Amino acid sequence: MSCNNPSWKRYLRVEIEEQRNAWTFKRDLTQGTQIQSDDITYGQTAGSFAPNSLEPSQIIGRIIRENVSEGDVITQNLLSKEITVYVPVRSYEAGEVIVLEDLSIERHTEDKSLKPVTLWPQQTVIAKSQLNPGKPIESGDIEIAEYVLIAKATIVNGQVITEDHVESRLEAITSYGPQPLTKIKEIVGLEATRTIRAGQRLNANDFVAADLVRKNETVRLVITRGALEITVETIALENAKIGEQVLLKNPDSGKEIRGIVTGRHEARGL
Repeated sequence: MSCNNPSWKRYLRVEIEEQRNAWTFKRDLTQGTQIQSDDITYGQTAGSFAPNSLEPSQIIGRIIRENVSEGDVITQNLLSKEITVYVPVRSYEAGEVIVLEDLSIERHTEDKSLKPVTLWPQQTVIAKSQLNPGKPIESGDIEIAEYVLIAKATIVNGQVITEDHVESRLEAITSYGPQPLTKIKEIVGLEATRTIRAGQRLNANDFVAADLVRKNETVRLVITRGALEITVETIALENAKIGEQVLLKNPDSGKEIRGIVTGRHEARGL
């Protein structure tokens, strides 16, 4: 905007700074530091720099060749040609657990013909195939594994699960089916919806919440009054799952009582 006959003029110099998305450092880091996943962030950054084409896989695990500051854009010239690699000092069979403390951590000059692991996973790691000592571990040599629940013996359709029916086995997560169960507390009290053979993995979609108390079954009811605890054998008048209220009948007195289901054939007084 300007006046028709201005008595004076003032000119302001304006600089337009382009915003670009780039990977930057989240904190100050010193030369020789190995970059971790929580050291970097992605977002808009102002300044004149070449478009950042580095992927996280090209950054994480690399060595910084000079001191950097929070907010600095990560470029190839800041990364050393050296990388951290993990070298087994003994042989590993396929499926064997590899512990970081048992490996030699070394720095090697980057070799584009290899794809070594440059940052050791925090989860349980197993060998995907036989590993020999002295050779850096590559990404295709290992798998992430987790303990999953398997059937100790055949579980029949409709059976209510207890701790005695299951055990844990270490398996690669790539072999998982849908929603594998990993904790015993997740499955105790559930009812199988199909027959599961011994040794098979237990998946969440193979089970439903079971009626731990069923109509006309005997239920052990525990009633607490202060320091006094009374146990009464009752008859269930309806079905109920864990944590649900259930109507019970004292066969001696004929009195109906409500309780909370606490386990198979067990309830506590309200």
